[in-house]
This record gives sequence, C-alpha cells and structure tokens, in this order.
Amino acid sequence: MMNAIPSLPSDLLPALGLADFVAVSLETTGSDPAFERILELGAVSFSQGREVSHFSSTIRYRESLKSGKGAVSETKSDRSGTPRRVLTDLLTFIGGQPVICHDLDYTLGFLDPALKRLGHERLSEDHLLTDTGILACVLLPTLPSPSLSVLAQYFNVDPSLGKGERGDSDKSRTLSNACVTSEVFLHLLAYLKRVDIKSVDVLRRIADGFKHPSAWIFPAWFNYLMLSPTLESDVHPYRIPYLLDNSIGKLPKMSRFTTDDCREDSELEPVDSATVKAFFTAAGDLAQTFPHFEVRSEQEEMATACTEVICQGGILAVEAGTGVGKSLAYLVPAIYWAQANRDRSERVVISTNTINLQEQLFYKDLPQLVDSLPEPFSAVLLKGRNNYLCLSRWETLITEHPLRLNANERMALLPLVLWAAQTRSGDISEVGAFSGEGSFGLWGQLGSEGGSCRGARCGSRNRCFHARARAAAAKVDVVVVNHALLMADLAANHQPIGAYNTLVVDEAHHLERAASQHLGRELNYFQFRFWVGRMYESEGMPNGHLARILQHVSRVQSDHPVLPSLKSALQEAGYHVNMLRQAAQEFFRVLTAALRDKIPRQDNNYIPKLRLRKPADFLQEGPLADAPLLQSILAVEKALRQIISALDDISATILPQAPQWKDEVSGAMEELLQFKATFVFFFSPVDDSWVFWAELPRRQEYFAQLFAAPLNAGDVLRERLFNGLRACILTSATLTVAGRFHYFFRKVGLSDTPHTRTLKLGSPFDLKHQMFVVLPAFLPSPRSPDFEAHIGALTREIVRRVPRGTLGLFTSYRALQAVSEALREIMPGRALLLQGQNGSRDQLLRRFREEPGSVLLGTDSFWEGIDVVGEALELLLVAKLPFEVPSEPLVEARLEKLKNEGKDPFMYYTVPEAVIRLRQGVGRLIRSKTDRGAAIICDSRLDQSRYGKAFLESLPVPIQVFHTPEELVEALERFFEEEKNAS
Repeated sequence: MMNAIPSLPSDLLPALGLADFVAVSLETTGSDPAFERILELGAVSFSQGREVSHFSSTIRYRESLKSGKGAVSETKSDRSGTPRRVLTDLLTFIGGQPVICHDLDYTLGFLDPALKRLGHERLSEDHLLTDTGILACVLLPTLPSPSLSVLAQYFNVDPSLGKGERGDSDKSRTLSNACVTSEVFLHLLAYLKRVDIKSVDVLRRIADGFKHPSAWIFPAWFNYLMLSPTLESDVHPYRIPYLLDNSIGKLPKMSRFTTDDCREDSELEPVDSATVKAFFTAAGDLAQTFPHFEVRSEQEEMATACTEVICQGGILAVEAGTGVGKSLAYLVPAIYWAQANRDRSERVVISTNTINLQEQLFYKDLPQLVDSLPEPFSAVLLKGRNNYLCLSRWETLITEHPLRLNANERMALLPLVLWAAQTRSGDISEVGAFSGEGSFGLWGQLGSEGGSCRGARCGSRNRCFHARARAAAAKVDVVVVNHALLMADLAANHQPIGAYNTLVVDEAHHLERAASQHLGRELNYFQFRFWVGRMYESEGMPNGHLARILQHVSRVQSDHPVLPSLKSALQEAGYHVNMLRQAAQEFFRVLTAALRDKIPRQDNNYIPKLRLRKPADFLQEGPLADAPLLQSILAVEKALRQIISALDDISATILPQAPQWKDEVSGAMEELLQFKATFVFFFSPVDDSWVFWAELPRRQEYFAQLFAAPLNAGDVLRERLFNGLRACILTSATLTVAGRFHYFFRKVGLSDTPHTRTLKLGSPFDLKHQMFVVLPAFLPSPRSPDFEAHIGALTREIVRRVPRGTLGLFTSYRALQAVSEALREIMPGRALLLQGQNGSRDQLLRRFREEPGSVLLGTDSFWEGIDVVGEALELLLVAKLPFEVPSEPLVEARLEKLKNEGKDPFMYYTVPEAVIRLRQGVGRLIRSKTDRGAAIICDSRLDQSRYGKAFLESLPVPIQVFHTPEELVEALERFFEEEKNAS
C-alpha cells in the first residue's frame, strides 16, 4: 500500500509555478540517444497536487529494433502509433504545463532530438522542467541512490501505479513510472518549507549560472521561504534520514592506549573459552536476543579457537565457509578480551578489505551484539583521513567561491549542503547521492588532508570529524578499519590508528595485494592538477589558496616593509604554480605518447601496461629527457618558502590570518615535497625489491600514470605488521588451495613463522543438495579460436531452456561480448545486463536482484564481494579458469623471481592464485541455507590438465562431467525440477 499524497501548504505550488504540471517517462531500446530509439511514452497530468488525466502510447516503427532487451518487433497495440503521431499527441497532452521527469538529462537526450527531427520545438526550450532525481539528491542525500525505485520504496509509493488502474487494460511501464515520479515529486515538495533558509541560500548560489534546466527551482524555493509568513518556530526543522554515528557505546574520557602501554602477557587477564562457547549455544545470550538464531558447530569451533589465540598469543589462520558466521565468531572473543583488559590498555583492531564489509561489521553485526553481551562495550569505525569532510575547507568553499566551480562540480556539491550541516560522522560514504563526473575533483577540495590540516590551530578543531574519530579510536574496545588504512598506518609509523597488540584481518586473502597496492608509489597528472587547482587556478576568476591570500594582502592598508615582498612572493608563486601545471601536463603528455608507441593496441578489457625494468633510462629517453617538471617543482618550492618566511615576519596585528595562511602553505609544500620525492624515486638506480611500470588509460583523452610496488609484499608484512603483534587472526572463506594453507602463508610472509595455527571450517549449508557443479567437457580448449563461439552457443541454449537468474563471470571483455551477442535474440522480456554498458556495478546488481530472470555478465569486479540471495541468482557461468595475465608487471616480476629460485612459477604462483579466484567466483552462488543453484565451469582444462586436480579438490562439491550439450542441459533441467517437486 502507498502513503497518501502529502498535504502541501496551499501557497507552495502556485509560488513555484507548479499549480499544474505533467510528469513524463519514457522507455528506450538502449542508453545512447545517437543509436537507440524511444519505445514507449507515458505521462500523467496534475492540478493542485491531484491527478487529472494520463497519456500512454508505444511507438510503432517500420523495422524491427534490436536492443539490450532482446528483439523488439513492430508493435500491434491499439495504443501505438508512428513517432510523429505519438510525439505530437504527447506535446498536445503537455500543452504549456511544467514538465517533471526522473533523470531529466536522459529524458531530454531522447525527446529533444526526436522532436527536433519532426519539426517541433525542443521540450527544453519552452517548458519549465524539473528533475526529481536532483531534488532527491538534495533532500535525501543519504539514500543508497536517487533511483526511482529507491525513492518509491522510501516513500512507500506503490510501484504498480498506472498499471491497469485507470480504465486501461494494458499494463504500461512508462505510465507507471510517470505516476510514481509525480507522487515522489509531491513527497519531496512537502519537505521544502521545513528546510532552513540559510541552506537554501547556499543551494541558490550554487545553482546560479548552473545551466541546468532544473536550476530554476532553487531561487524559486529561496524566494518562497523569504516571502512565507510562517515563522521558523511553527515548523519542525527538516532532518535528512539515515545519518549515522561512527561510535558505539560510551567512550571513556581518557585515551586508553599508547605505544608505551604494551604489557607482558603475564599481566593480561585471560578470557574463559567456555564462556565464549556458551554464548553461541541454544541456551546462550545470542539465542535469547537474535530472533532467527541457529546453532552452528562451525561458529562455536571458530569462536573457541579465536579466544585461545587472543589469550595465548600467536597467529591463527581460519578458513570459514559461507554461512559459518565468522564475523560474530571473532567479534565476541575480541570484545570479551578488550573488556577484561580495559585497565591494561588493550584494544582490538579489526580490518576488512572492503568498506562494504567494514560498514556491515559496524552497522549490523556490532549493534546486534549490544543487546546480547552481558556488559557494554565501545567501538569506533575508522577510515582514512580523506573519507572525512574538512569543515574548514567546506566553509571556505561555500562562503568564498562556490561560483568558481564548474557545472559538474556544482552538481556534485548539491547533495552535500544539507548533509554537511547535519552529519555526525562527516564520512562521505554516508552520501549515496555523491557521484558523477564532478565528485572526484570536488572532494579533492573538501576532504580532510594532512597537508592542509592546521591541527590544534584550526578554528574548526573541536568539530573536526577526522580528529574526533581518531580520538575516539584511542579509547574504545574495538576499532574497525580497512586494509587500505591498515597499510597507511604501517607506512606512517602507526599515526593513523595508533599502537595496538591484537589484530583481526577479515578478507585476509586480499592482505598481500593490499600491501602491494598501498605501500607502493604512484605519480600521475591528476595529483599535480588537483594540487595546482587548490593553490592557484588562473583560468577565469583567480582561485585557490594563493589567490585568496593575495586578495586579502592587496586590501591591507599598512606600510609594513614586508607586505610588498609578501605580495611579490605570492605573485611569483602563482606564476610558478601555473608553470608547474603546464610542465606536468607536458611531461605526462609526452609520457603517454611514448607509451602508445611501445604498447600495442589491445582488444580486451585490460589496462595497457608497460613494465619499466630501468625506469630512469626510460624516463630520460627522447622528449622526456627535456621535460622540465622537476625544475618547475623546485621553483614552486622556493617560492612557497619565501611566502612562509614573509608570513613569519608579519605580526598578527597587521595580518590576523597570517598563522593560518602559513599552516596552509606549509601543508601544501609538504605535499609538493612528496611529489618531488616520488618523482626522484623513479629516476633513482634500480632497486630489485621494487617493480616499476606505466599504465595507459582506456580513454584517449587521459594521461598515462607511473607506478612502483614492493616485489615481496609478504616480507614487508612480516617485518612491519606481524612481528609487532602479540596476537593475530587471519580469516576468509578462501585461504586454502587443495585444502592446505601453505600458499597463503607464503604470500603474507608467514611460511617460517613459529606459533602459527590453522583451522579449516566447511559451510554449515547442505551444499551437496543445494549446489550442482558441472563441466561441459565437450567444449574446445579456451585457447581454441572458436572457443568463444562455442561457449556463446552453449550459454544461449542453457538460458533458453533453463530460464533462471544467471550470472556470467568472464576473464576478458571480448568473451563477454561474444556471449552477449549470442543471447540478445532469445531474451524478450528478460534483462540482459552487461558490465560497462548498463550502469555502474551497484546499479547492475540492483537491477539483477529486482528483475526476475535477468542475465548479468561481468568481469573482474563481479568474481567476489557480491551477495545475491534467492531466485535472482540460480545459474552461475564461469567462462574460463581465472588465471592472472602473465604480462602484468607485478605478476611477471614474481614469476621471474620464482624461476630464478628454481621453482615452477606456474604451479607455485599462477595455479594457486587462480584456484582462490575460482573459489571466490563459485562462492557467489549459494549465499543462504535456502539458496539452490548450478554452476557451469566451461574450461575443459579442469578435466584434461595436470593441474586440474588442484582446482577440483578446492571446489565445495564434486564436479559432474558431461560430454554432450544435450546431456548437460537435461541434467540442469532435472536439478531444478527436483527443487520444484520438493516444494
């Protein structure tokens, strides 16, 4: 059931010019207006907030159309017509009324060209237009996304509105969407009067010169509030939903943990493992507070083992299959331990690879334990500094130069206005609406940064989100971080997290990769471009720190002798910063051109890379040798030092802001010195412990990047992480290869480490009955030139005869495309979702879950970290064994190292990596005890190669081999028929 249409102030709609309006929706064959067509149009007319009439029609084309939805034949419906007739009827229905759309840019992208081709004026030329998506981004920025389905769910609007409810026997998706759009719009308008006028003024100034058809609503909203007779005290101030805290429990007043507080084990209070085990029994506290709790012996066993290693010290590696409940199995012992040793300055740090799991632990698992544990505990969610909003930078941007932002940055800024005023955590991940082309560059001006942070001297210090999170983390029982921050903490001598003795690493199979990535170095044009943009942007109106300081200094009325030299230093610095931008642009332009000459064009989805065995030699070849980037960096550094010196010589009575400016310039110079150090590092003599390479972007207009990573990340982890710990738990669903932990220990540097223990726990699910894994041995080798054609034909037959929610996992984009082409003609009414074509990863997954029978084809990022439960995913297709590309620079260097050591690189590295990757992929299929599904692994090497045994022994159930397509498809049909008969 839906909520009633909200009651709006009687003067609101007329004041906004929306006494009458029309909501419009369309459906198309695809997302690109240059190549795709409009299939259907729907519209609903409102007057004074009440529906008056509706319009719905499909478009009849002479030819059949092909789309991602399958074949679209000529339409025979009574509600169909030619493009000219349907579009003319729509314009007649709209008349001169304002038009409301969800995703206005998309709608106009199709409607305006179509109208223009038929000789009509474009809709955007003579109608007042409003985008419900933009308004939702402003008022509901913390929703997961501003999609229409999410908004309809939030407002409890019936998604079937308009389908057969208005005297129309046919069900129209576009009419339904138009009705939902209009009602969502009215719900959003109901909030307008409750928003404080100061925030709306900021929105108005951001929208000034916005050049977007929806920009008019912000000044109209501001004028309405200005003229509204209602006093602010007469309405409840508007609060955006889903604002989160990054702390749980009552925080102690004093920090508990410093580096000097490490104790001998004899001084620590142990935890009774029997108490922990009892917590997970049918009569335990967990069962009393969890409504659907089930006793799992695997969870009890893991919790007991975690308790022992935390109390006794050492390292424990735990592989826990899907459904074990490993999060609670390590959280409970960790909390008990921290509670028992509060007065001994003990706390536990828990690290995850993904922010998604980090937030799941903090916002789902830990709150569930608040009511279950006998004694209160405290916890903090801690992320890297750049995840937090800097209030000082925010206030500077919105008060001094919001109009200096480009259109994309202004669009990205809109959802931050109400959030910045109300957030308790300052964590940008709260803002689901913060996305788009301008978000990255904008956040570079707003996120907290070490270089620009004034620390205790900052006027916003008491409200600083990052400082509060770090201070809280020093006091609590449990700190939840991610691998990126864990590695940054190692690189910065434990400054971000602080000292700790006990660590739990979840998603531990990613730890070595995270160390390689985050302990490495990189250099790219965007680093310089963003730094220059913050310091001095001369294009258009002068902008940035130096421009702002120069503007203030120029207005000072004083004959202080240092002022002229300060002004001169600022002008000189501005000049050299501009020269730095040009030098960086030229350096990376030449680098990109040199790489394009050396790297052949690739017909796949891999980023082109070139390993630099002697980076200094390569960077001094040809035009690169003349690139003046280092000289430009040195010139800027010299100019900044002159500014700092001049600010030191001016008293606060002449320039009250001088200390703040000095801190800002000093911080910026520190960041510049890091660029210089990295640049020099690439020109240093070759260090065999590092791997260097360059990457070309997929998009032609972007520049190449330079990278360096430690070759032996495991050695770094052993020396800088594990050797400093008293106790560590490493856990994941995939740590073993053929049942052994040897490869994992070798990767993370623990092969010869004493006091290591292992525990391998299977899944509590009945996988033998829930999962069916098959091998089509009749397929040719993946090395065969006709492999893709065969796998496309097989997939087509399976999808046609076994119409279930299907996920296809690929190692190349070319194979993905081949299978998608084979499927297009056989999927009328079913969504075919392709990575890179039909939206972002999250958008694809949302549609996959919501649209029954969909087929989703993806590459790298879909092999792990996704949870799709139930009928949405019942068929899993693995195209090939996921071997790493041997020419990847880091992979190539590791293979060379193993070969030089007399080891078989393929069996020692390539196969184990692929086994773990395959296990992750197959693990997507069964995510709950009620799931049931089949996995088809289309790589005959499983059955025919000497290394296939390692893969087969690592699969959760025995594989069934089939020698003809008919046998395989019939077996799949029987498997799902058994499910239907059982139910």
